[in-house]
Amino acid sequence: MRRGRGEAAGVVDAVGSSVSDVRPGDAVAVFLPELGGYAGQMLARYWVRVAQSASAQDAAALPASGEAAARVVDEVGVAAGETVLIAGAAGPVGLIASRLAVARGAQVLAAVRPGDFDLLTKAGAMPVAYGPEMAANVRAVVPPADAAQVHRDLENGGLRTKVLLSARA
Repeated sequence: MRRGRGEAAGVVDAVGSSVSDVRPGDAVAVFLPELGGYAGQMLARYWVRVAQSASAQDAAALPASGEAAARVVDEVGVAAGETVLIAGAAGPVGLIASRLAVARGAQVLAAVRPGDFDLLTKAGAMPVAYGPEMAANVRAVVPPADAAQVHRDLENGGLRTKVLLSARA
Protein backbone atom coordinates (compact mmCIF):
# COMPACT_ATOMS: atom_id res chain seq x y z
CA MET A 1 0.00 0.00 0.00
CA ARG A 2 1.35 3.45 -0.93
CA ARG A 3 0.43 6.44 1.21
CA GLY A 4 0.65 10.17 0.82
CA ARG A 5 -0.81 12.73 3.22
CA GLY A 6 -4.44 11.72 3.52
CA GLU A 7 -4.45 9.46 0.48
CA ALA A 8 -3.50 5.87 -0.23
CA ALA A 9 -3.69 3.20 -2.89
CA GLY A 10 -3.96 -0.53 -2.55
CA VAL A 11 -6.14 -3.57 -3.07
CA VAL A 12 -9.51 -4.11 -1.39
CA ASP A 13 -9.41 -6.93 1.19
CA ALA A 14 -13.07 -6.79 2.28
CA VAL A 15 -16.15 -4.57 1.88
CA GLY A 16 -19.12 -3.71 4.05
CA SER A 17 -22.64 -4.84 3.24
CA SER A 18 -23.65 -1.43 1.84
CA VAL A 19 -20.71 -1.22 -0.61
CA SER A 20 -21.57 -2.18 -4.19
CA ASP A 21 -19.03 -0.40 -6.42
CA VAL A 22 -15.89 -2.30 -5.36
CA ARG A 23 -15.15 -5.85 -4.33
CA PRO A 24 -12.20 -7.73 -2.83
CA GLY A 25 -9.28 -7.73 -5.24
CA ASP A 26 -10.12 -4.35 -6.85
CA ALA A 27 -7.34 -1.76 -7.01
CA VAL A 28 -8.43 1.51 -5.40
CA ALA A 29 -7.20 4.96 -4.47
CA VAL A 30 -8.66 6.30 -1.24
CA PHE A 31 -8.97 9.70 0.40
CA LEU A 32 -8.36 9.65 4.16
CA PRO A 33 -8.85 13.20 5.45
CA GLU A 34 -8.72 12.21 9.11
CA LEU A 35 -5.64 9.98 9.01
CA GLY A 36 -1.91 10.53 8.99
CA GLY A 37 0.95 8.10 9.31
CA TYR A 38 1.27 4.68 7.73
CA ALA A 39 -0.65 1.42 7.98
CA GLY A 40 -0.82 -1.90 6.21
CA GLN A 41 -4.63 -1.88 6.36
CA MET A 42 -7.17 0.90 6.80
CA LEU A 43 -10.88 1.64 6.65
CA ALA A 44 -11.89 4.11 3.95
CA ARG A 45 -15.06 6.09 3.35
CA TYR A 46 -13.98 7.71 0.06
CA TRP A 47 -12.51 5.67 -2.79
CA VAL A 48 -12.28 5.32 -6.53
CA ARG A 49 -11.37 2.22 -8.50
CA VAL A 50 -8.20 2.48 -10.55
CA ALA A 51 -6.86 0.43 -13.41
CA GLN A 52 -4.83 -2.59 -12.31
CA SER A 53 -2.07 -1.26 -14.57
CA ALA A 54 -1.75 2.00 -12.58
CA SER A 55 1.23 2.12 -10.25
CA ALA A 56 0.43 2.40 -6.55
CA GLN A 57 2.39 5.66 -6.45
CA ASP A 58 0.35 7.23 -9.26
CA ALA A 59 -2.92 5.96 -7.83
CA ALA A 60 -2.09 7.33 -4.37
CA ALA A 61 -1.66 10.81 -5.88
CA LEU A 62 -5.11 10.73 -7.48
CA PRO A 63 -7.43 11.65 -4.58
CA ALA A 64 -5.88 15.00 -3.63
CA SER A 65 -5.12 16.05 -7.21
CA GLY A 66 -8.56 14.96 -8.39
CA GLU A 67 -10.32 16.79 -5.59
CA ALA A 68 -8.35 19.98 -6.24
CA ALA A 69 -9.05 19.83 -9.99
CA ALA A 70 -12.76 19.13 -9.52
CA ARG A 71 -13.07 21.93 -6.97
CA VAL A 72 -11.44 24.58 -9.17
CA VAL A 73 -13.44 23.55 -12.26
CA ASP A 74 -16.64 23.73 -10.19
CA GLU A 75 -15.76 27.01 -8.45
CA VAL A 76 -14.84 28.71 -11.72
CA GLY A 77 -18.04 27.35 -13.25
CA VAL A 78 -16.60 25.86 -16.43
CA ALA A 79 -19.47 25.21 -18.85
CA ALA A 80 -20.07 23.84 -22.33
CA GLY A 81 -19.11 26.17 -25.15
CA GLU A 82 -16.61 28.21 -23.12
CA THR A 83 -12.92 28.60 -23.86
CA VAL A 84 -10.75 27.82 -20.84
CA LEU A 85 -7.01 28.45 -20.45
CA ILE A 86 -5.24 26.13 -18.03
CA ALA A 87 -1.63 27.01 -17.24
CA GLY A 88 0.44 24.07 -16.08
CA ALA A 89 -1.99 21.64 -17.68
CA ALA A 90 0.53 18.78 -17.78
CA GLY A 91 0.79 18.58 -13.99
CA PRO A 92 -1.45 16.26 -11.96
CA VAL A 93 -4.07 18.88 -11.06
CA GLY A 94 -3.90 20.62 -14.44
CA LEU A 95 -4.28 17.41 -16.44
CA ILE A 96 -7.32 16.29 -14.45
CA ALA A 97 -8.82 19.80 -14.67
CA SER A 98 -8.26 19.72 -18.45
CA ARG A 99 -10.06 16.40 -18.78
CA LEU A 100 -12.94 17.58 -16.57
CA ALA A 101 -13.35 20.81 -18.56
CA VAL A 102 -13.29 18.88 -21.87
CA ALA A 103 -15.91 16.49 -20.46
CA ARG A 104 -18.11 19.51 -19.69
CA GLY A 105 -17.89 20.60 -23.32
CA ALA A 106 -15.42 23.45 -22.91
CA GLN A 107 -12.62 24.15 -25.37
CA VAL A 108 -9.45 23.81 -23.30
CA LEU A 109 -6.30 25.73 -24.17
CA ALA A 110 -3.51 23.97 -22.30
CA ALA A 111 -0.44 26.10 -21.62
CA VAL A 112 2.44 23.60 -21.43
CA ARG A 113 5.97 22.90 -22.62
CA PRO A 114 6.12 21.73 -26.24
CA GLY A 115 7.25 18.32 -24.97
CA ASP A 116 3.80 17.89 -23.35
CA PHE A 117 1.74 18.76 -26.45
CA ASP A 118 0.95 15.12 -27.31
CA LEU A 119 -0.25 14.37 -23.77
CA LEU A 120 -2.70 17.29 -23.81
CA THR A 121 -3.87 16.60 -27.36
CA LYS A 122 -4.76 13.05 -26.27
CA ALA A 123 -6.68 14.57 -23.33
CA GLY A 124 -8.81 16.56 -25.79
CA ALA A 125 -7.16 19.93 -25.16
CA MET A 126 -5.49 22.34 -27.57
CA PRO A 127 -1.89 22.84 -26.40
CA VAL A 128 -0.24 26.25 -26.54
CA ALA A 129 3.38 26.94 -25.64
CA TYR A 130 3.85 28.27 -22.10
CA GLY A 131 6.43 31.03 -21.66
CA PRO A 132 7.08 34.68 -22.50
CA GLU A 133 5.08 34.46 -25.73
CA MET A 134 2.09 32.69 -24.18
CA ALA A 135 -0.31 35.60 -24.76
CA ALA A 136 0.52 35.65 -28.48
CA ASN A 137 0.31 31.84 -28.64
CA VAL A 138 -3.17 31.90 -27.10
CA ARG A 139 -4.37 34.71 -29.36
CA ALA A 140 -3.24 32.67 -32.37
CA VAL A 141 -5.61 29.78 -31.56
CA VAL A 142 -8.68 31.24 -29.84
CA PRO A 143 -11.81 31.93 -31.84
CA PRO A 144 -11.87 35.56 -33.06
CA ALA A 145 -14.94 36.32 -30.93
CA ASP A 146 -13.02 35.39 -27.76
CA ALA A 147 -9.64 36.84 -28.75
CA ALA A 148 -10.27 40.40 -27.53
CA GLN A 149 -11.34 39.28 -24.03
CA VAL A 150 -8.53 36.74 -23.70
CA HIS A 151 -6.05 39.39 -24.87
CA ARG A 152 -7.27 41.89 -22.24
CA ASP A 153 -7.15 39.29 -19.47
CA LEU A 154 -3.66 38.06 -20.35
CA GLU A 155 -2.17 41.49 -20.94
CA ASN A 156 -3.68 42.96 -17.74
CA GLY A 157 -2.85 39.93 -15.61
CA GLY A 158 -6.54 39.56 -14.80
CA LEU A 159 -8.33 36.32 -14.13
CA ARG A 160 -11.86 37.59 -14.85
CA THR A 161 -12.60 34.94 -17.45
CA LYS A 162 -12.09 31.22 -17.23
CA VAL A 163 -8.35 31.07 -16.71
CA LEU A 164 -7.26 28.25 -14.41
CA LEU A 165 -3.78 28.05 -13.00
CA SER A 166 -2.15 24.83 -11.89
CA ALA A 167 0.86 24.38 -9.65
CA ARG A 168 3.16 23.06 -12.40
CA ALA A 169 3.98 25.36 -15.29
